[in-house]
Amino acid sequence: KDFEKIIVSGDKDLFQLINKSTSIWYSSPNRFSSDRLVSEKTYLEEKGFEGIKPKNVPDLKGLAGDSSDNIKGIPGIGQKVANALLNKYEDLESIYKNIAEVPLLNIRGASRIQNLLNEFKDEAFKSRELATIKMDAPININLEESEFWDFNKQDVVDVLSELELMSLIKRIPIQDNLENNVSLLPSIKGEYRCADNDSMVNLLEKLVYKKMSFSFYSYFFSFFLE
Repeated sequence: KDFEKIIVSGDKDLFQLINKSTSIWYSSPNRFSSDRLVSEKTYLEEKGFEGIKPKNVPDLKGLAGDSSDNIKGIPGIGQKVANALLNKYEDLESIYKNIAEVPLLNIRGASRIQNLLNEFKDEAFKSRELATIKMDAPININLEESEFWDFNKQDVVDVLSELELMSLIKRIPIQDNLENNVSLLPSIKGEYRCADNDSMVNLLEKLVYKKMSFSFYSYFFSFFLE
């Protein structure tokens, strides 16, 4: 659809979906790396993707593989060589179309790389296919029927209470015109983020320096056992 989209994920495979209207809020699994918005403009700043278009991320996996997803790629070709090849030829089809000139490239062991490309050609294309996110899934969504606020809050609270999922109750959004509204949190317009880890604290610091103003809500729970 013709509207701006943000995908939240800690999986860099989804970078292949980045375009003018689609960005990735990258929730980094690495505690030394901050969560960040990766857009079409900032994508090339991401380590390991220099010079590679988002649509060619599967080609990168086809060459270098991905052990976390059990994608083999071509044995002996790592991330650095794969980047060099794709910066030169863009995709697998172009690499194999120009396979004869690979030994002439300014890449260490270029002749050996040519041999590996020839030997494991089928594996390269199969690995790329495994890394490619299918865009033709038969999903039909009626956006008007997907309005987030159209639910009975009391029913949700009752179910969560019965299941003893009390931590989820405080996360139920507040809207003034909800029927049977249960006032569990103050109804204040704005964007809330819970700074409960190092990444979010670092992000909060950056936002404060940028905006020079912010508001916060602090809470705690006490439990008493007899």
